Amino acid sequence: MAIVAGRPFLEYILDYLSAYGIAEVVLATGHLAESVSRHFGNSYSSMSIKYAVEESPLGTGGAIMNGFEKCDAKEALILNGDSFLDVDLTHLLNAANVHADGMMVLREMKNPDRFGTVDTDVSGRVLDFQEKRAGLDVGVINAGIYLLKKEVISTCVQKTQFSIEEDFFKPFVSSLDIGTQLSDGYFIDIGIPEEFERAQQDFQSFKYAKA
Repeated sequence: MAIVAGRPFLEYILDYLSAYGIAEVVLATGHLAESVSRHFGNSYSSMSIKYAVEESPLGTGGAIMNGFEKCDAKEALILNGDSFLDVDLTHLLNAANVHADGMMVLREMKNPDRFGTVDTDVSGRVLDFQEKRAGLDVGVINAGIYLLKKEVISTCVQKTQFSIEEDFFKPFVSSLDIGTQLSDGYFIDIGIPEEFERAQQDFQSFKYAKA
C-alpha cells in the first residue's frame, strides 16, 4: 500500500494485469492485511480479488502455496508486490507451452550489485543462480515474475514456510524445465529508498492506468 505518485503502488500492478485481461487475482497479505482488503474489496476494474492472509510469516514460497489454496488454479502467474517490470504477459503465457515446469522473467541490469544473477542455456532454460556480488558491470537478474505449477512446487518442497528462491529454485532448478523470457522493459523495485523516490516521478504517468 506504499503511496507512489498519489496512489497505492499495488494499483499500478493491478492496472497492468487488467490491461492483459487477467480475470482473477489472489493477493497474499500479512502485515496491514485489513488495510489492503478494505481498500480493494472483492474486485478491481474487471478483476475479482481474493485474499490469502498469512497469520504468521510464510516466506515467498509459503505465500505462493497459500495463495493456491484460495483458487482452483493448478498454475498461476506470480508477481512481487513491491516491484514492477513492463513485460509482455501474452508472450510469456504462450512461451509457457514450451517448458514443462514453468517460466521465469529475467531482466538485464547494469551494476546488478544488489541482485543475484541467473545462468541459462542457449534455449533459455534456467541452469543456476549466482549469489549477489559486487563489481559486475552487467548481469541478468530474476525479475520476480513467474508462471508456476502448484504440483511442481509441492512435489519439491513439503514445508509450509519456505522461500521460493532458496528452497525451490536454487536446489531443484537443475532437475526442472524452467524456461525464461528476457525483457528489456521498464523495471523498478521500490524496496530501497532511492528507488522509491525515483518511482514518485516515474509513475506520474503510467500507460496502463485506467481511463
